[in-house]
Amino acid sequence: MTGRGARRVAVSLIVAASAAVALGACGGGSSSSGYKEPSAAPLETVNIQSGNLFFKPDKVTLSKPGVYMIRLTNSQSGSHTLVFGDKVKGFRLDVTGTGSFNQKKVDLKAGTYEFWCDVPGHKGAGMDGHITVQ
Repeated sequence: MTGRGARRVAVSLIVAASAAVALGACGGGSSSSGYKEPSAAPLETVNIQSGNLFFKPDKVTLSKPGVYMIRLTNSQSGSHTLVFGDKVKGFRLDVTGTGSFNQKKVDLKAGTYEFWCDVPGHKGAGMDGHITVQ
């Protein structure tokens, strides 16, 4: 291989590696978490605001089991998440910056679901809540 050909191969490898790193850094997508949204139309949208160490509301009561759209809107600066843990494995909403939002559908059975922000230190500082489905 000539000098020019070797340089082309090296540049191609660097570009490919950079693209792989950039795509891997995106994270948080539904494909990496294994979460699959239900296909049914939601009964309603549950609006939750996140801010500097709070969710508002932090207690939600839903009248019946079914598919709901959970919409998280960040009302203050900073990055926050909303996760359910083992009761809804892989469900995760990420928001960054004032006014950003994210939403996904979830199928909720009767019962109580704890949700929290999994940014280190946020849950311990009180950034958690409950959704009760009657």
